[in-house]
Amino acid sequence: MEKKQEKQSSLAYIFDFYQTLRLYNITLVYEGEITDDLTRTFTSMAENNMLKEENSGLIQKRVFYVMVECLQNLTRHADKM
Repeated sequence: MEKKQEKQSSLAYIFDFYQTLRLYNITLVYEGEITDDLTRTFTSMAENNMLKEENSGLIQKRVFYVMVECLQNLTRHADKM
C-alpha cells in the first residue's frame, strides 16, 4: 500500500511540474554540466525552432547570437561540479 501512495505522490509531483512548465511556456529543463557538445545541441534545437516561427531573419539572428553567448558564458564561467 505504501508503494502505491509513493507512486501516486510522484505522479502528482510530475504532473504539477509539467503544468508549471506549460504555464510559463518553458520547453526545456536541464540540470548538469554545460559542455561544448551540449551547447551545439541546444543551438541546433533553437535554430530549428526559430525556423518554424514567422519572425524576421534579423530578430532570429539576434536571439540566436544572445543565446549562443549565454551558453558560452555558462560553459566558460560555471563552477565545476
